[in-house]
Amino acid sequence: MTKTLTEQWREGTLDFGYYYVKLPNERPQIYHSGYLKSSTAVKDAGRIEIIAPVPSYDEWKQAKENLKIM
Repeated sequence: MTKTLTEQWREGTLDFGYYYVKLPNERPQIYHSGYLKSSTAVKDAGRIEIIAPVPSYDEWKQAKENLKIM
């Protein structure tokens, strides 16, 4: 079974990059995986959810083009 991004982050195996992160009582925000790994500001790690990777511009552009075709 594939591990969720949150599980990968807790184990320290999350790929390097930017991610949408849901912190307790806040809207999703963008954080870098390096910041999440080293930050002392992330105090309540048990309640953090890594939602999805932030796409690169090229990935975003391709997804937008794919939606136009449909």
